[in-house]
Order: sequence, then C-alpha cells, then structure tokens
Amino acid sequence: MSPSAIRGLEVFKDKNRGNCVTCHTIGERYAIFADGKFHNIGIGVDDNGELQDLGRYVVTKREVDKGSFRTPTLRNIAKTAPYMHDGSEKTLKDVVDYYVGGGNSNPYLDKEMHTLTLTAQERADLVAFLESLTGEPPQQALPSSN
Repeated sequence: MSPSAIRGLEVFKDKNRGNCVTCHTIGERYAIFADGKFHNIGIGVDDNGELQDLGRYVVTKREVDKGSFRTPTLRNIAKTAPYMHDGSEKTLKDVVDYYVGGGNSNPYLDKEMHTLTLTAQERADLVAFLESLTGEPPQQALPSSN
C-alpha cells in the first residue's frame, strides 16, 4: 500500500476519526469489510428529514429497521460507482464527505453516525485506502469455511 493508503487505514480504524470499522469490520484473521448487519446511515431522506426509502422495514415491518440497509463489503469498492444503495454518491470522495457530515438526520439514524472532523489530507488518505482494496482478495481476507 502507498503511504497515503496506510495513513487512510489508520483513519479508517480510528474510532475518533473515521470510525469506519464499526460497520466495515476487520477481523484478526480475515477482512471482508462488512458486518453483515443493517444500518440507517441517512440515505433516502428528503429535505424535511422524512424517509423516502424504508429499506429493511419493508421486509420486517419493525420500526427500528426503517431506512436500514445491509453494510456492503468494501472489497473492490473503487470499481462499483455510484455508491450507496440508491447511487446518490458518485465518487469515493463524495462518500467520505457524506460520512464526514454525519449522514442525514432522521429518527432511525444509527447511533454510530455522527459528524467527523477530518482534514483534507485525512479524507484523501481514506480514499486512497479504499482504492487500495481493489484486486483479488488475499486468502486470509475471507472467513474460513470450517
């Protein structure tokens, strides 16, 4: 990885800066960069804070699932633009900027969503890290089938 990507990994893991590992998990023996859970990150909310996309709620009918979508893996993320379930973010920089803003407020927003304070360099480093996840996953990137 480049020095920028290495610094970006540190931002990614830091609970006080990126906080990305909360949902895009990295295990001790594997790294799929997804927790397999559903989260409301504020996508699909109109200008009045009303959910326009109910997400998992459509299936479960549980209030807490309103606006929640499954955390995607970040493997090969640089190849999958546009981003978010609705394609609302066009670039990885746009995604980072979205998270820095803390998402769109709504009554079901995940408790881990909050504004971030990242410098322009930290944002660029985070994008460099995300771009470095492109390629064939290493053997140890996935959980074993045992």
